[in-house]
Amino acid sequence: MLLLLFLPFIEEFQNSPPDYYVEMPASVTVQEGLCITILCTFHHPPTNSSLAHGYWFKEGSRIYEVQPVATNDPMREVQEEFRGRFHLVGDPLENNCTLRITDARKEDSRKYFFRIDRGEEIFSYLNYYLELKVTDLTEKPVIYSPEPLEEGQLATLVCLAPWICREGTPPTFSWTGAAVPSQQPNQTFSYFSGLSFVPKLQDHGSNLTCGMTFPGAGGRALTERTVQLHVTSKTDPLTVYIGALFTCKMLVFLTLCLILTCVKFLRKKKRAEDQEVQDRMEANCSNQVPGVPLSDSSSSEKRNLKFPHYCSFTLFSYNSIKFSLCVLEPD
Repeated sequence: MLLLLFLPFIEEFQNSPPDYYVEMPASVTVQEGLCITILCTFHHPPTNSSLAHGYWFKEGSRIYEVQPVATNDPMREVQEEFRGRFHLVGDPLENNCTLRITDARKEDSRKYFFRIDRGEEIFSYLNYYLELKVTDLTEKPVIYSPEPLEEGQLATLVCLAPWICREGTPPTFSWTGAAVPSQQPNQTFSYFSGLSFVPKLQDHGSNLTCGMTFPGAGGRALTERTVQLHVTSKTDPLTVYIGALFTCKMLVFLTLCLILTCVKFLRKKKRAEDQEVQDRMEANCSNQVPGVPLSDSSSSEKRNLKFPHYCSFTLFSYNSIKFSLCVLEPD
């Protein structure tokens, strides 16, 4: 009787015989609130038993005094803090000890070991520990939005997280932002949420945030995604384009008209100046006596000299210098 009482404690410190071993990762990591499946295969000497029960225990647990964290044994309850979250999904009859963990919590971070109870084969694999590490939640949801949003037109945005495992507790969604209607409830389903609203032009450039909380992890796991809204006016973009193109053409046309007007004005002014010079030279030619300087014209009159006064005018240029020549002809 005394020997039977000490058997559990002797088993705790036994070394694993060569036929008893486990194939699984020594350490795994999962983010808080998410799920993970640890593939596991155990080995023991052949047995004819058709009934097999598997158990997962925390490191240091006294197997006959402490409840397991996961088992397929209907006669054994699991610890309350792990209930519904740790699952022995492998079939011990197939030497499968695969463990499924949902709604991971920070306090789950520790080492665990597997135990098999199959007929005469009762063994705890104390030399093969599974170390579980639960880290902060860094995954973010994805927001699907029609781009761009049109002013006055009903729009629906969807927030979902493709990395969510379906076996876990569904997350809680929330929408925040200036464009979120205060009275309209969100269309929230198990693993995604939809937000329908009519965008206004003043919503352009504002932020919209979708937040997710995981109640299965104690409500501590929170993640969110923020997007900036792009809202356009009701004006048809084609109309805007045509209007802009027409305006550009009008500006080009007016500029050409201005240039032509300036050129025409300058040409007219140049012709007027040339005509003035020509008139001035003709006047000088008609008043000049051949062979007598202009300064002596008065003296010629005093001597009562009579000269022909009819002049034939000729205009020519040389090296960009214009000349006029009066050829006197008799009356």
